[in-house]
Amino acid sequence: MGLTLVFYTYFNNRIVGDYDTDPNKIIYDNLNGHAESKGVSLNIDVAFNNGLKLIPAEH
Repeated sequence: MGLTLVFYTYFNNRIVGDYDTDPNKIIYDNLNGHAESKGVSLNIDVAFNNGLKLIPAEH
C-alpha cells in the first residue's frame, strides 16, 4: 500500500528574521512580495505472504 501527498502553499504575508543587523537582536520584518512552499511525500508499506511487513521509519 502506498500513499502520496502533494502540496503547494502560496504566502503573501511572510515574516522573516534579520539576524545580521545586530547580532544581539532578532529584528522581524514582513517579506516584500511572496513566498511559495512545494513538496511531495511518498510512503510505501510492503507486506509479504509470510506475515512480514516493512514500514519505513519516520524521522
